Amino acid sequence: GTLMSLYLQTNIKKSASTIERMANHDIMTGLLNRRGYMQLAPAMLQQAREEGKVFALLGADMNHMKDINDRFGHLAGDEAICRMGRALQVVAKKGMIPVHISGDEFLAYGLLDSREEAGSVIPLVNEELKRINREEPSLCDISASFGIFAEVPEEADSIDSFMTRTDREMYADKNRLKYGRRKEDFEKEQNGR
Repeated sequence: GTLMSLYLQTNIKKSASTIERMANHDIMTGLLNRRGYMQLAPAMLQQAREEGKVFALLGADMNHMKDINDRFGHLAGDEAICRMGRALQVVAKKGMIPVHISGDEFLAYGLLDSREEAGSVIPLVNEELKRINREEPSLCDISASFGIFAEVPEEADSIDSFMTRTDREMYADKNRLKYGRRKEDFEKEQNGR
């Protein structure tokens, strides 16, 4: 009886751990999902506030996903999302945690030593995207628009206020790309493959 009880308790704990992981991680990319982010990030924001550290939030929105889905199909779109998830894992080098929010939206968060260090995160991810596009050929290259906001949080700051400022930076980047590189250029590039 005692061995059976111990066996059942062990399996229940394993099952609970598996269910918790499934609830907090995206099935497609394996990254933390929105639910996991909303559970874990506030504690890190509070830690940054208490320790006077910089809390950094990176937002990423994939470029041309509608074109990829329309032209190559949704399986290619899913593969593009998975490739983006792999690229975003490079932020772990900075101690940041990548998250797949939904669809073609990603983010990463973490504690950094300075705002200047936050400035190196986007180039790091862009270099990883270039490496993946070069070394893992696919039907189409992937890219993203990025925004990052990094500050020592004040008492009134929340995850939502950091998200708002990060989104503002990301959409500014998306507009720069939209008006700096036209859709026709993207289509020519993809037709030339």
